[in-house]
Amino acid sequence: MVMLTITDNAGLPSVRITWAAPSENGSPISAYEVKILSSTPDTYFESLGECDGSDSAVMTNLFCDVAMSTLAAAPFGLSRGDAIVAIGRAGNLVGWSPLYSEPNTGVEVTVQ
Repeated sequence: MVMLTITDNAGLPSVRITWAAPSENGSPISAYEVKILSSTPDTYFESLGECDGSDSAVMTNLFCDVAMSTLAAAPFGLSRGDAIVAIGRAGNLVGWSPLYSEPNTGVEVTVQ
């Protein structure tokens, strides 16, 4: 399981989603999957344009930045004041880590 933290991105119109690399269990991690809760209850989507967990820079840096405009648009549809919640997992040749049992940790960030 990959525990995520979401923070305001230093006054920029985006949020930063960060995580720590979990145990590889004998095989290097080949991708991360990060999903963000939409305005529809219990429905999560990936933001592949900004948070592609198979992108080498995202994998190396262990974070991605997602624009507030992305979060306000489809498929997320978040509105001003909505909490931003994300879940994540890691994958390798062995398979994917357990599907996120808990949403992100850290402070609750809201859509600006």
